[in-house]
Parts: sequence; structure tokens; C-alpha cells
Amino acid sequence: MNIRKWGMHMKKPFYKKIWFWLVVLVIIGGAGAAASKKKDKDESEQTVVTEATTEKISNTTEGTTAKATTEATVIKDGKYAISINSYSVEENYDGSEVLIIDYSWTNNSDKETSFMLALTDRVYQNGIQCSTISVYVDDVSAGDQMLKIKPGVTNDIKIGYKLQDKTNVSVEVNDLYDSDDLYLKETIDLGGGEGTYNEASASSAETSVKIVDMFLSENYSGEDVLIVKYEYTNGEKKVTAFSQEFRDAVYQNGVECSSWTISEDADGEPSILYIKPGATIIVEEAYILNDTTSDVEIEVKTLFGGKSILSEKRSIN
Repeated sequence: MNIRKWGMHMKKPFYKKIWFWLVVLVIIGGAGAAASKKKDKDESEQTVVTEATTEKISNTTEGTTAKATTEATVIKDGKYAISINSYSVEENYDGSEVLIIDYSWTNNSDKETSFMLALTDRVYQNGIQCSTISVYVDDVSAGDQMLKIKPGVTNDIKIGYKLQDKTNVSVEVNDLYDSDDLYLKETIDLGGGEGTYNEASASSAETSVKIVDMFLSENYSGEDVLIVKYEYTNGEKKVTAFSQEFRDAVYQNGVECSSWTISEDADGEPSILYIKPGATIIVEEAYILNDTTSDVEIEVKTLFGGKSILSEKRSIN
């Protein structure tokens, strides 16, 4: 079993930052509300195609441009309106590349609200949501998403997304409480082609979860932690996340091991990231071990109904 230490050199783990937990709570609450709410659509929706824009990429390949093809579906007389002012590719604190999108959004509702409490923004590459966790770039602050604006006011906001590669990205912004209300859908061409996701073949995919790796590590306080990497394929007909579909657990001698928030040093993806139908993602989960000698039982069950998806007993030595 490999031993890897992570989190020891972090200035401040992201899971101790209050905005991270606010984001998680809003995502979970919004997803639950969207699942139960049925709403008749306004027949007078209109499709607006805006002019393609060209933006120079910063801190990447000098002189290279990235083109955005806009196919935004705008809901007529919607509660909100949103568009992209500009975008750029910047270098993150760890050397990875981050897509920075400068949005302009208008609050057309009858009460003051914030971007975070009104809208759900997701950027996808290869059918996988790009993470906004651990993005530290100048002029980008997660706190800006919590600032409220009054009815009729338009405000600009910058959000950073960690890129997987240079393939095209799909930008989608929906109503937080009704995912059927789509306010923006735009494709940004970063010059790397269409990527690996094939929407046409998504209907043939079946839901599957399997363990692809596991190893011992230590968290920032020196506790022994088991890291498990799961490969998850979304066989549903909707966009969803591992954390929205399953409950995972690890037991030693019949006693459950406490779950642990993955460090920003982890090389897998957080289980809260959404993936499109038919897409596959590698997610990492961490568990504080009760001891470092006993075998572990790893279980994954459906979040609703408790159907067993995976059950394996493994040695950690």
C-alpha cells in the first residue's frame, strides 16, 4: 500500500473556508429543490445568437486566441439575464490553467439576491464539470458571488474554473431552483478540439462504480487516512454527481471510518462535481482509519433506496 502525505504544507485547507461550505450547501439545497419543482415553460422563449468574440489567452501560449461561439437560450421576461463580457486563461497558484469568465448578470426579480442564491453556473470539459475549488487568481473572489444586488441592477462578476485540457468548454447557467430555466449556454473554443465526450452515444451508457486505486495517507493533523479513487459513469438521462447519487462508506471491524474532506493536493476530482449523461469521472474520497492494520470493507449504495452498487473487502497492508 502506497503512503502519501498531503495537506501538511497548506496555508489553509479549503474545507476550513466558510465560502466552500456555503457553496456546497447551496448546491445541495438547489439540487433538491430543482428535483421537486415542476414548472410550465413560457411558450414565448426566444433563441438569441450573439456575435462570436475573440479573447487573447493570458499566461499560456503568447499570440494565441480563443474563440467563443454563442448559442444562448434566453428566457423572455425571465427573473435574470446573464451574458459573458470576456474570458481569459490564466495560471493558477499551482501552475495549472484556469478559465476566468467575466459575467454580466441582471436581477429582474422583485427582490434583492446574489449570484450564488439565484443561479447555478457550470463549465464542462469532456462532459465533466470544471472545479471552482482551489482557484486563487488575482481579481477573482468567491465572496463576490455572495454580494446581493437589488431588482433592476446589473453587476459584473468573475469566476474561475480549473481546466482539464485545451478542449472546448461548455458554459451553462441555470436558475438555482429550477434547472429547466436555462439563462445561458455557450461554447468556448480553446483550440484543442471537441474533447472526448460524445453526447450521441450517452444514451447507451449504464451507471457503474468501481475502485481504481486506494492508498494510505496522512491529513494535516497527522491522522492516518485511506484515499479511495472511484471511477463513476453516469448512466442516468440527466446531469448528476457522485455525491447526488450515492453514499459511500468504509468500515473496519464493523465500525464505520469517519469521512474526511479531500485536500486540495488530491489529484482526483471532488465527488460534488456534476457530469453529463454517459460521461465518466475519477473521484477521490477519504476516510480516517480506526487503525492501520485491519482490513477495510468499502461500500457504495444508492443515496435513495440504499441499493448496493459496490461492496469489497480489501487489505491495507
